[in-house]
Amino acid sequence: MEKKLKTMLQYAMEAPAPERKQEFLCRIRESMDDRQAGQGSRGGYGRFVAGQVFYIGKWGWCGSFGAFLGALLLGGFSDKNLLWTFSAAAPFLAVVFLAEGLRSEMYGMAELEMTARFSLKSLVLARMGIMGAVHMLLLCLGMAVCYGQGEAPLLHAGVYLTVPYLLTNGAGLYLARKMRGRECMYAILAAAAGVAVLPFGVKLLYQEERFIWWMAALPVFAVLAVKEWKKSLEGWEEVTWNLS
Repeated sequence: MEKKLKTMLQYAMEAPAPERKQEFLCRIRESMDDRQAGQGSRGGYGRFVAGQVFYIGKWGWCGSFGAFLGALLLGGFSDKNLLWTFSAAAPFLAVVFLAEGLRSEMYGMAELEMTARFSLKSLVLARMGIMGAVHMLLLCLGMAVCYGQGEAPLLHAGVYLTVPYLLTNGAGLYLARKMRGRECMYAILAAAAGVAVLPFGVKLLYQEERFIWWMAALPVFAVLAVKEWKKSLEGWEEVTWNLS
C-alpha cells in the first residue's frame, strides 16, 4: 500500500516537460552578449578596471600602507636595520594582496560572483592588478629608502624585498588551494610570519657572499607564484548554462 502511494505521489508531482527550452536559453545568451557588448562600447575594459578601485576593501589599503609605514618607523626609531624591517614587512604586503584576491572564496561568494556580468577571473585580475601596482610602488619606495640610507645597493635592496613577497605569494596560494574559509587566512598569516622572521633570525643570509643565493631564488619564487596564480584562476571558471 505504501509503495503504491509513493508511486501515485511521484506520478502526481512529476514536472511537465519543458517547452521551447533551447529557444529560451539562446535568447538568454544573446541578451547577455548584447549587454556585455554595450558595456564595452560605453566605457571599455579600462573603465571597468578603474571602477574596481572602489571595491577594494579599506582594510586592504590600510594594511598595505600600514605595513610600509610600520617598517619605516621600526627601522627609523630603533636600532634595527631598515633593510631588515622592509624585508620583514614584504610578506605582510603579500598577505594583503592574497586576502583581497581570495575574499570571494573566504566569504563564500565565489559562485555568486561567477554569475555576474563580468567573470570572477576578470574581477580578481582587475583588483589584483591595482593592488599589485600599489605594492610594487611601495616596494620601490622601500628600495629607494634603503639605498638612500646606504644600507644596500639598489639591486640588492630590490632582491631582498621582492623575494619574501614572491615566496609568501606562492606559499599562500598553495595553501588557499588546499584549505577553505578563514582557516586558510590563518595558515597564510602563519606562513608570512615565518618568512618575516628570517631577516631577524638568520642575519647571515644578508651577507654579501650569500647574495647569489637570493639571485637564484628570485626567478624560482617568481615562477612558483605565477604557476600558483594560474592554477587558482583556472579553478574560478565561469558558470555556463547547461545546454544539454
